[in-house]
Amino acid sequence: CLFFAGMGMMLPVPRAVDVFLGIFLALVAVLVRAAGVFLPIWLMSKNARVAALASVNLGQIGEFGLVLCTLGVSHGHIDESTLETILIAFLCTTILSPILIRNSVTIFVKVRNWYDRTRGNAAQEADAIEDDGEERDIVLLGFHKIAFMLMAEIQARTPELLSTMHVIDFNGRTLSKLEAMGIKCSCGDISSRDVLAKAQSKPPRIVISTIPDALLQGTCNKKLIRVVHDVWPTAKVIVTADNPHTAQELYDAGADYVLRISKLSAERLEELLSEHCNDSTHSSLTDLFTQYKDRDNTIRGEWLSKAQKW
Repeated sequence: CLFFAGMGMMLPVPRAVDVFLGIFLALVAVLVRAAGVFLPIWLMSKNARVAALASVNLGQIGEFGLVLCTLGVSHGHIDESTLETILIAFLCTTILSPILIRNSVTIFVKVRNWYDRTRGNAAQEADAIEDDGEERDIVLLGFHKIAFMLMAEIQARTPELLSTMHVIDFNGRTLSKLEAMGIKCSCGDISSRDVLAKAQSKPPRIVISTIPDALLQGTCNKKLIRVVHDVWPTAKVIVTADNPHTAQELYDAGADYVLRISKLSAERLEELLSEHCNDSTHSSLTDLFTQYKDRDNTIRGEWLSKAQKW
């Protein structure tokens, strides 16, 4: 804090030319930093979304540059006017960084859509998805923690159900692992009508979003409900909420069922207590809990080993 206070005291009343030079330097720094981050990540991962988000999130000028500039002034390598310009540029990127980071996904989507339009193809991402013609009754929009454990439960109890599932997500590396298990996968934006329509032409019976709004980027469960109803009007939609207020909003938006982790956990505990605690002996409860732990450990062990490979 003292360092930044000292830097602020070093800044005189800025001249118009210094302000313009500082803003120009900030724009150049952001663009050069974005190119320097985007290209290596894209070349290594071939994932434009990840590369773009990393570029936006790392676009600001670091405060260490101010330390070097201060040392440069003290040793006579640069003059104070240069330090003032760099300081203005630093302030500009510091102010803009929270806004850019908060809206990074929106920026990426708009730039991508503009890029697609300039190429005369607004649905380029959707055209890269091919529907294999297989009808899948269950579509998962996004693949995160709940979806991961859902696959573990299905594989342990009803593995034949895996052949009826279709996962749509932007993480190609995860999808390749799921495809090896016999699960149909499509890589794309789950909030895009074109992507959903191209991924599966035949309407599924159930569409599930297991990711709450707090973890979704660039979209929300309410928007996903609208998109699903537009693309597959007959499909039943299951979404996820963090609290009762959000759950009611999603029901009002047309959700057929809303998952709430706290509610499901409470229901499971109430079921366990009501069925077993009143009429069971201590030994039977011990056997029951041992059975639950063994089953959880088996599923957890199998899928944690897979997750480490993913």
